[in-house]
Amino acid sequence: MKRYRLAATKASVRRLLRRYGWRIGRYDWESSLTAFLAVIFDSLHIDTVIDVGAHRGEYGQTLREMGYNGHILSFEPVRANYEELVARAARDHRWHAYPFALGSKASETEINVLQGTTFSSFLSPSAFGRERFPDHTQLDRVERAAICRLDEVLLGITKYIPVGNMYLKMDTQGWDLEVFEGAERCLDRIVALQSELSLQPIYEGMPHFTDALARFGRANYRLAALFPVSRNADGQLIEADCVLLRDGICMKSNGPESAR
Repeated sequence: MKRYRLAATKASVRRLLRRYGWRIGRYDWESSLTAFLAVIFDSLHIDTVIDVGAHRGEYGQTLREMGYNGHILSFEPVRANYEELVARAARDHRWHAYPFALGSKASETEINVLQGTTFSSFLSPSAFGRERFPDHTQLDRVERAAICRLDEVLLGITKYIPVGNMYLKMDTQGWDLEVFEGAERCLDRIVALQSELSLQPIYEGMPHFTDALARFGRANYRLAALFPVSRNADGQLIEADCVLLRDGICMKSNGPESAR
């Protein structure tokens, strides 16, 4: 019990210090995705995170634990996942959950809900995906899911939520570029973004990771960091979280700052 109380106290102190720009840890700001985000959120004054492919709220919970206290807009189309997401966000008045997907156009289509629920996708698993992740790529059921454009959704959201500098996080199992295309008219407010890229295609018909990076580049987002997500047994990288900053953001030795 004493150990638990000590750990809880240390976590509370860390969260309090982060709110005022201080951090305690044994790693530098580039050593993990969470540490990196803590720095750039402070530096870029991020007040709204768009959490696309929210699953059951794990990413939002991580943001809160790292000290972020701005708005979180979480989008999750799978019904069972959405119900758990809502339960997790229920007591947080700055965490808002929406039961639909984001894409390049408003529509309704089928989503493959796989047994490993983090792999659910509008796309079908590739032969490589089924071989590498056999326990997570078996089809459990198919659901109908609504899809909306982010730039259109924000028109309604901003009527009751003040939105300033936004961070767009995408983890949609091969669907990230569709989400990005639907954000075209609000990119001026998205100062940084995160996309999970597959260096080896886990889904059929998903964009090649170089095509994704090129598309982000054409919209003036530049690669800032890569954090491995999964590897083959031989160490070959399969997936990585990719963080990009919009042009005009300069990286300094102690973190990023806006170019003047």
